[in-house]
Amino acid sequence: YVYDEKGFTKGDIDNIAHIKAGSGTLKEYAKASHKKFAEAGTLWEQVRGDIAFPCNIQGELNADDATLLADNGCMAVFESSDRGCTPNAQEILEERQVLYAPGKLVNC
Repeated sequence: YVYDEKGFTKGDIDNIAHIKAGSGTLKEYAKASHKKFAEAGTLWEQVRGDIAFPCNIQGELNADDATLLADNGCMAVFESSDRGCTPNAQEILEERQVLYAPGKLVNC
């Protein structure tokens, strides 16, 4: 994942889109833009943010991760993968009033 404590600008997002459109990687983007890139570990434990975008694999965000995100003040979770959150994670997000949007809605 890529992380920047200051957040991402529209220009950053445009650069990511450009790199990905050319089959580039987030690692390449991080190196070119001097952003933090981490290949391993549970990013939900390492990074606090207002919005989470689980986008890797099915079931990437589990109940423990959802609880951690809610405890850390995350306001919204938008899946960009198919079923990025487990059903238990979805329940916790709803109970904790964290806005949740499933991949089928986000990827329309």
